[in-house]
Amino acid sequence: MRAPHVLAAMVATLVLLAPSMTPADDGDRNLLALRLEQVEAGSGWAWVDFSLEHALEGKTWDDLRHGRPLTFLYTVELWRERAHWFDSLVSSRVVEIRLRYDPWQEIYAVAGLGPDIRQVLTPEEAQAVVSSHLHLKAGELSRLGTEGRYYLVIRADIKTLTLHDLNEVEGWLRGEVKSDSEKEAGLSIPRSLLRMFLGVSGLGDRTALLRSEPFDLARLGLGS
Repeated sequence: MRAPHVLAAMVATLVLLAPSMTPADDGDRNLLALRLEQVEAGSGWAWVDFSLEHALEGKTWDDLRHGRPLTFLYTVELWRERAHWFDSLVSSRVVEIRLRYDPWQEIYAVAGLGPDIRQVLTPEEAQAVVSSHLHLKAGELSRLGTEGRYYLVIRADIKTLTLHDLNEVEGWLRGEVKSDSEKEAGLSIPRSLLRMFLGVSGLGDRTALLRSEPFDLARLGLGS
């Protein structure tokens, strides 16, 4: 039975990923904020422009400089107000942007904003790319009624390790297993166990939430 050794290796991996093993300071969390800049219509879509302020500060900056990739998850929801009833979700979109620092080449690599990986040289440029003046689709105009009133809910999550990254962890652990039969069988780390370790270690999550003021199509330059 190698299960205890696998779990020990997983713990060691998480310790390496988060040497401090302490949650992010409340001050760091409080700095993160979303700023709505504009809601507009174009090419059949409602678009939203916004920025995430203080994205690369505190523990987030330390994580990046120590080689831990960051994932920026932006969720944009378009809601319709409904009197005397629950509001209705019209559209929800999620954009995932990844940022990694290469200390050997001293460059920042950004993925998720188009098909190509973008490289920049300074932390200011990196922060601008992943968090400044983002221009995202909020919903199709054809789904909006001319008499309706709508609002946006934008959520930003910065993560240093997500469940999506688990494949990389599992791949590393598979490389440590010497038995060919075990390599063929692979490893399966329970997601619930990973979540438990993430909760104990305080790995990376910072969150900001914003709700816009209500608007109608006239504000977008449409309708009467």
